[in-house]
Order: sequence, then structure tokens, then C-alpha cells
Amino acid sequence: MPITLPATAVTPTKPAVVQTERGFEIAVFQHGDSYFAIANRCPHQGAPLVQGVCDGEVVICPFHHFKYDLRTGRCRFPRHLRIATFPVARAGTDLSIDTSAAPDPSAPSPG
Repeated sequence: MPITLPATAVTPTKPAVVQTERGFEIAVFQHGDSYFAIANRCPHQGAPLVQGVCDGEVVICPFHHFKYDLRTGRCRFPRHLRIATFPVARAGTDLSIDTSAAPDPSAPSPG
């Protein structure tokens, strides 16, 4: 089920955090006319990425300054790290985030 929020809740200098029905946090960023939704936790040590610095289409982790591409979720270095990304659509004054691929935080880790 998609999450809807007002487009005014997100600005280039003020990202937003939304939660899925299962409690998974998603950070929403704006750069120019584009909106990006990513998992709100850095896979390195769990830093809240919404508190990071947004530099164009890159968010910089507030703990160790890892840089994540907002479009792909790939970390610039180390390249094996990646965060989940979610499609964002703007319809009038609202943003709709497709959370169908959001993980269940209560599910056991694979392995």
C-alpha cells in the first residue's frame, strides 16, 4: 500500500520521515523538482539518513560520511553497501511512495 504525504512536507533543506504499516522508516528527500525515498537507516551502523546532509542527488551519512546515491541506493565507497529505494510519484499537491518492496523489520535476517 502506498504512503501519501503532502509535497510541502518535504523541501530541499528539510527531508521527511514516514513509516510503513510494519514500522519500517523511509526518508524522503527533494532535489530540484525530483523526490527520492530511501530506507532511513545506513546499513553500516544504523545511522538515521534523514539527519544526513543532502548534496544534490547524494545523501551523506551523519555518522561516518558514507555517500549514498538517492536514485540507486548504492554507496560510493564502500561500494558493497546499498540502501533500499522506493518510487515516488507526485500527483498535484501530494507525494505517493510505493512501499510494496519495504522489508518487514520484524522478519528474521537471512543467513
